[in-house]
Amino acid sequence: MSLRRRLEGAGGAQVAFAVLALLVVCSLVAGSLGTLFLDGFRRSDADVESELSNPAGELADRLELLLADNPDDAEARLLLANTLANTGRLREAVPHYEEVLKQDPDNLVARLDFAESLASGGNHADAELQFQRVLSAEPENVEAHYYFAELYSSWQPPRTELAIEEYQEVVRLEPESFFAELSQEALVMLGVEVPISSPAVTSEGGNLRERR
Repeated sequence: MSLRRRLEGAGGAQVAFAVLALLVVCSLVAGSLGTLFLDGFRRSDADVESELSNPAGELADRLELLLADNPDDAEARLLLANTLANTGRLREAVPHYEEVLKQDPDNLVARLDFAESLASGGNHADAELQFQRVLSAEPENVEAHYYFAELYSSWQPPRTELAIEEYQEVVRLEPESFFAELSQEALVMLGVEVPISSPAVTSEGGNLRERR
């Protein structure tokens, strides 16, 4: 899932973590700029352009160095896994997710991130297992229900009935949430009638629009 979509529905703790990660990226980029300035006479324009255009790759490299000295740093390892997964390097990310969960099997944040990354990478069966484990431990996790529904919708062929059940569970659990609004939109697209009292539904032909 994209970072934008994750942040739009995130809670305070998740937003704080994401902001911290972004600050880390900015810090690394700033550090790279300083290094580039000092080493400018010894480095080619291609080297400079490569580092400036790939801050995520730079972050991954720094995190790998950090983990070489501190292999038990679960937060750094999870950040590395998410960075790799979000930049299309899922195969490299998987062992890091697995290591975090080996150290702490009850880390539902890591397990949900793992599930979403697997789903985005097309590993549907593995993602389904991880979503099921998250929801077994935390049945009212709205984010997990929503992305589980998205997984079923993207399955080939789509597992529409299961997707509808998950979208409806999101709406039932937190009807005023952003994830509920997304779920209502998805339900309408799937031809499922949404209650007219829903805050995401207008009287203009049953269409959905953003709340003001």
